[in-house]
Amino acid sequence: MLSTLFEQFIREKRLLKNVTPKTVRWYHQSWGAFTRAVGIPTGIDKPILNQFVMKMRERGLSAVSCNVYICGINSFLSWLHENDHTP
Repeated sequence: MLSTLFEQFIREKRLLKNVTPKTVRWYHQSWGAFTRAVGIPTGIDKPILNQFVMKMRERGLSAVSCNVYICGINSFLSWLHENDHTP
């Protein structure tokens, strides 16, 4: 379900917010980093988000690189909340 919602998020960002192709790639890269770290969860909560950060750090990513991916995922999480997909 989250994968479907992510694709809807991307579609809305492209068509309604007119984000650049580079921004779309960044969202996809962030989602890829997230799913590599935690898989595709059925829901998102604080432990899953903590696991995401810890897995990236364990793989040797710098704090700056982690923050870039976190910002991309935060955009998706904000969209989920704004569109009543999550409390």
